[in-house]
Amino acid sequence: MSRTPPTPEIRPAGPEHADQIFSAAETTFELHRAHRPGQEKTFEGSDLQAFLCQGLNRYGQHRVFAAFLNARLIGYMLISAPKPGSALAFVNDIWVHERHRGKGIAPSLLAEAIRNQEDAGWGYLAATIADWNTASLGAFRRAGFLEWKNHGLKDDGHGFHILVRPRRGKVLPRPLLRWFWLLGAVPVLIAFALSVLTL
Repeated sequence: MSRTPPTPEIRPAGPEHADQIFSAAETTFELHRAHRPGQEKTFEGSDLQAFLCQGLNRYGQHRVFAAFLNARLIGYMLISAPKPGSALAFVNDIWVHERHRGKGIAPSLLAEAIRNQEDAGWGYLAATIADWNTASLGAFRRAGFLEWKNHGLKDDGHGFHILVRPRRGKVLPRPLLRWFWLLGAVPVLIAFALSVLTL
């Protein structure tokens, strides 16, 4: 008889999880952001650290969710909205411990993002993902995120994708309106455009 693997618990993360989440975020920051031209060089004092602090302390437009298995942190996700009442929010950072990748943790975190999208009334959830990060691209596409065509953006010489998930009843903006739609999110997109999501 085969044993059913334990199911991770997904819940909002608080200040008591800061050390573990910062450790994971610093690792991915160093791997994906710190060595790119024009990027912040250290996690300490970065936008990512500030947004995580706000989300963990439950103020501002940032939310942090964590995946726990047997009371151990095995993943987290940061969702950020440009301002209160925004129609757009970003899955800014998502991380799963390497021993738990490919076991449904990222889809569970993304399902929580989608529940929050409905509850918060965000018309769109978006994410930027480097084209070489096929695991992240696959996870987001399976969660219902759609390719935002004709963006033409590059990251350190490599293409990257902007994936968008419209809320129930919404559709992607029409091609001529996409840039106007995006202008409302320019401050947040600039901060997040070079994020690489690690699954």
